[in-house]
Amino acid sequence: MEPRFRPYGISLERVDRVAHALEYVGLEGVFSVEAGLDPQYPAVRGLARVVGEPAGVLYSMLVALVSYRLAMKGEEWWSCFSRMLSSRWSSRGPASSIRDIVNDVVWFLSECPGASIRRDAKVRRIRTVQYRARRLLERIYSDPEVVLREPDMVLERLARALQVELWRKTIVFSLKMGYYALGGPERRIPLRASIPIPVDVRVSCLSYSSGVVEASSPDEVLRYPTTAQEAWGMVASLSGIPPLHIDSLLWPVGGEVRGLDINEARRRVAGTFLKVLPLDASSLLAEELVWRECP
Repeated sequence: MEPRFRPYGISLERVDRVAHALEYVGLEGVFSVEAGLDPQYPAVRGLARVVGEPAGVLYSMLVALVSYRLAMKGEEWWSCFSRMLSSRWSSRGPASSIRDIVNDVVWFLSECPGASIRRDAKVRRIRTVQYRARRLLERIYSDPEVVLREPDMVLERLARALQVELWRKTIVFSLKMGYYALGGPERRIPLRASIPIPVDVRVSCLSYSSGVVEASSPDEVLRYPTTAQEAWGMVASLSGIPPLHIDSLLWPVGGEVRGLDINEARRRVAGTFLKVLPLDASSLLAEELVWRECP
């Protein structure tokens, strides 16, 4: 459990500088990053095109709920997800019920090598959601747009079903994957600012390297994520970019900076952003997101 005291501080000066950089990029620029740089998006959206949005949203949200302690990189995990479930759908035919969809996810967990760590626990988590949040799953299946219209309700019911705090990484991450399955950046519909950023290894590294938090290490950020979520919430408020969209900006570059000196890390981050953003925006983001080394 997260301690009641704040284990590390927030740098208001760094929050302001990072927010300025994100404001300069703008929400349209972030949409470009989501569509062009986040490998999770084409994987999830590609599956939704094969199986349809109702099933695609449920598949994506359920798998997001067990996307922890993976035995492969996140990019490989979501590629495995898209490839295997698309193939299963095509060879077997459409799922006809929530039970079919859940069973497909359980099958995926049994077959994809990325789920090998604590596989049984992952399956139990999916079954728990199946039984404790069945009405929610049925509602999403009949009306997937509810994920965008009532995200707070969706998160609250998922968290209650799993008996965890709403801010936990996989809970908020499930909403992001549902958003991607519905077309995400193609639809130009921003997610609500009230939804916190999911803090994983990549986000914890950039939370530290950007200086928005005054933690002693990225590992401390990962252990106590709510302070980092608060810091990025402040960045979101100042920049006008909702936290889950900030996550989409951070995730494609978060794996590139660890262990590098500042100049090399900035070079790599700017080079990645240059694929979809102008030079000035890419350079500004690299400078502010890599304010210090991420060890």
